[in-house]
Parts: sequence; structure tokens; C-alpha cells
Amino acid sequence: MSTETQSKPGGSNFTLVSLTVGHFLQHWLVNALLVLLPTVVASLGGGLAFYSILQFIRYISGGVITCLAGFIVDGPGNRWGVILTGCMILGAILFILLAITPVAGFLIIIAILLPIPGQVWHIPAIAAISQQYSSNRGFGLTVHGVGAQVGALVGPIVTGAIPIALGLWLGMELWRAISIVYIIPTLITAILVWLALKNLKSVVKSSAETNGLGYHLSNAKGLLSNPVILALIAIVFLRQTGFNALEAWVPYYLTADASEGGFGANALSQGIGLGIVTSLGFFMAPVLGFLSDKIGRKPILVPSMLIVGILSFLIMYMTSIVFLLLILGVIGLFSYTLGQLLQALVLDQVDTGIEGTTMGLVLGINQLLGSFSPLIAIWVSQTWGLSGVFGFASILWLAPAVVLFLTPVKKVNSN
Repeated sequence: MSTETQSKPGGSNFTLVSLTVGHFLQHWLVNALLVLLPTVVASLGGGLAFYSILQFIRYISGGVITCLAGFIVDGPGNRWGVILTGCMILGAILFILLAITPVAGFLIIIAILLPIPGQVWHIPAIAAISQQYSSNRGFGLTVHGVGAQVGALVGPIVTGAIPIALGLWLGMELWRAISIVYIIPTLITAILVWLALKNLKSVVKSSAETNGLGYHLSNAKGLLSNPVILALIAIVFLRQTGFNALEAWVPYYLTADASEGGFGANALSQGIGLGIVTSLGFFMAPVLGFLSDKIGRKPILVPSMLIVGILSFLIMYMTSIVFLLLILGVIGLFSYTLGQLLQALVLDQVDTGIEGTTMGLVLGINQLLGSFSPLIAIWVSQTWGLSGVFGFASILWLAPAVVLFLTPVKKVNSN
């Protein structure tokens, strides 16, 4: 398969920095929406069951869109910068929709659209970094992940710290006021992404062979018949579902009333909890990525997933908000970065030019399968209490560590 070198300011480093900054802004905005969602549901009269249904819809929508996005991204000549800019514009539209939400049922529309900006962003970004950092993609992808972790850390905290006075001043609920505040910055971000990345595209040259749908379907069939890829899809699924359980239920667990088994914490504690459990490890990410390029992915991934699994189990026994936040912080040192290392491990197994299809299938299938996680989680919470969700999350982190240990994968850069 023939490739070409892209001409762009500053080369690969400029692309990586631009994608990382964009990833930071993308996750800031998406996590701002996620941290608002429990409050919006409660304000509009929804309950725990409705919140879980929204999470289910969010995962289904994200899975379908991600699978399709992979085929589009791998098409030679496609402008990845246009796709990335579109993700930001859709983010602004989501804040507009949230601000005008009249009833709880309207949130279903938002749940359908909510995963699209973040999920679709990942496909061209990961493909570009994998192509331009093929000899050290673990480092490249974890640096890109730093943007997400910092954005996911800052977004909930800033959103939770916005004063109630803002809502009173605008004469509306605080969550509506916050949504309005975010609209203009999101549109400005879309303009900046366009200016920085408008020329980003694949290094694969366009040809009759690579232009047809049959070519992409053949690649997809080959991937799904590869037992190692299938094992990695299962590993990514289990890890991502465990991460989703933490991301979705930590804010609810912190703010739920004590009668429901929660802590009854304020919005700031909720923002801090969600931020640190998903993103505190941003400073460790490049180190783990660099080490995985040198000594292999497995020696980093297996023990890290075991640590997160054990600590997730311990959450069930926490009675102090301080100790709970400490455990969430330690989990956050690893939780998000392991996703980037698994992406690098998957891409170590495939050829240049099918990164989009590969990650579209891996991430999309996992979104679809993971859509049942919220429904299982609500059954767990009703059977064993709200804290029981974290026992469920613990299993989801421990299982992939065992599966990965037993899976024979190619060594770094051996494809």
C-alpha cells in the first residue's frame, strides 16, 4: 500500500500538539455536559431508571456512529480536519439543545447526539497519530490522551464551581445558564480547530483499490476473523465498560441522597470526584506511553488494570468523602491512560491505512456492547445497593487483565 508525506506546519509535532489541545477542549465540553446530566434529570422530574436509560441510548448511538466513522476516515482524500471541526460545532449545538430542554423526554434527543462529538473525534485523531508516530505510537497516543484527561479534569470542576448567582441573574435554573455560557466558547473552539487542522488527511494515496466500499468491508472482515483482534476487542470492551461505570456512576453516587445509598455531596465535590477518577493521571500518561514503547504494552497494562480493579472494589466500603476522593484519585492515575495504551496495542497488530476502520470497529463494537452496562448497573444498584455498582466495575477491570495476560500479541513495532 503506497503512502505519501503530508505537508503541514511543523510536521508531526504540530499535528500532535494541535490534536492534543483540541482533545482537551473536546473532553472539557463533553464532561461539562456529563456532569450537568444528573442535575438536569432530577430538575425535570426524572429518576435513576430514566438516567440509566439515557446512558443506554448514549452508548448505542455512539457505537453505531463510531463504526460508520471508521470507514469514512479511511477513505483516501477525506479531509479529517473537516470531521474534527464538525465535532466541535455539534458540541455547541448540544449546549443549545440542553439550554432549551422543556421536558425530561427531550433529553433522549440529547442522549442520541451526546456521544458523537467525542467518539467521532477519536477516529481521525488516532489514525493520524498512529501513522505519523508509527515507531512510538504509545507515546503519541498517550500525549493525545493528556489533552482528554486535563479536559475531563477541568471541565467538571469548573462547571461545578460556577456560582448559583449566575442562574439567579439570568432568571433560570443554573444548568440552563451554564449551557448558555458554554455555547460561544465552543463555537470559537471550532474555528481554532479548523484553522489548525483543516489540511489534515491520511498518508495513504488514493487509488482504485482503496476507494471502494468492498475494500473497507474486506478489511473489516479480516479484522473480525483475527482471533487476536477479537481478544483485544473483548479486552477493550471490558476495560471501557469498567471506565464507563466509574464515569457514569461516580457523580450520581456522590450527589445521591444518603437514603439512596449516596454521599449527598455538593456540586463541587461531584465535579472533583468525576474529574479525578477519569483524569488525574495526565502527568503519568506520557511516561506510561514511553515505557510501553520500550518494554512492551503488557508489562504496563496488566498490573495497572489489576490496581484499578482492586481499588474500585474498595469504594464500596468507604464511609468518608475524603478517603473516597483519595481512592478515586489513585484510580484516576491509570484509568484513562490505559485506554490509549490499548489503542496502541491494537494498532500494533494492523497495517498502515486501515487505522480508521480498525478503531471504528473496536470502539464502535465496544460502545454497542457497553450500552447494556447501565442497565446491568441499575439492576446491581437495586439488588445490592448503589455502592454495589463499584463491585461490578471492579470485575470489569480485573477480567481484562487476566485475558490480556493470556493473549499472544505482537511486540511493539513488529508489524
